[in-house]
Amino acid sequence: MAAQAVPASIPTEIAAITSTSPNLLVADIRGNIHALNRSFDVVRSWLAYTNGRATHMIARNGILITFGEEESSLMPLLKVWNLDSKDKKSGAPTLLRSVKVQHGNRPHPISCLALTNNLSHLAVGLADGTVLLYRHISSSLQSSTSLTSFPKPRVIHESPSDSVTGLGFREISDEGSPINLFIVTLSRTLVYVASPKGSASNATAVDEVGCDLGCTTMDWHKRR
Repeated sequence: MAAQAVPASIPTEIAAITSTSPNLLVADIRGNIHALNRSFDVVRSWLAYTNGRATHMIARNGILITFGEEESSLMPLLKVWNLDSKDKKSGAPTLLRSVKVQHGNRPHPISCLALTNNLSHLAVGLADGTVLLYRHISSSLQSSTSLTSFPKPRVIHESPSDSVTGLGFREISDEGSPINLFIVTLSRTLVYVASPKGSASNATAVDEVGCDLGCTTMDWHKRR
């Protein structure tokens, strides 16, 4: 089902926020996403989650990936939007994918996420201490038009008593260089070699210091 456009109004109750080169994207608690320009005027709004809300968003190269909740699903929903394409009926960005995020039989809230610049890897942290890794996102979007066609995630870390509070990819522009994923929990910091595939079977602890949710960021200048 295509997303629906909604009247443009400045959101006052914010659930999630991210940025793109032309716009600031803000999700409200009613399931809408609003695109704001440099003057903080709303230039586009659409309903992304019916009877729910978006909880996390991240964008790269005109592609927006959102995670959220809907009344119709017990599991969190991952949706992929093409910000450079509009739905002919609603005017909203084209919805490319809509799939459930499921690990085990019970729903687990999303705690954090990270995405590589070229859309090759997506890491998702769950509140139960699990980290899921999706590979080949860009290739999947190009090879199929099915809303439910998306790579299956791999569990790369589990710590039931230690919630995941931050994720970040370390990318080096040199071709063939490994892609490392930093995993931060309440009590420690770990690193997992995400690429090339098979380089590491488990995340390795690099520091016995962790932090609370929302207290991590990547140093993009030093790429760490």
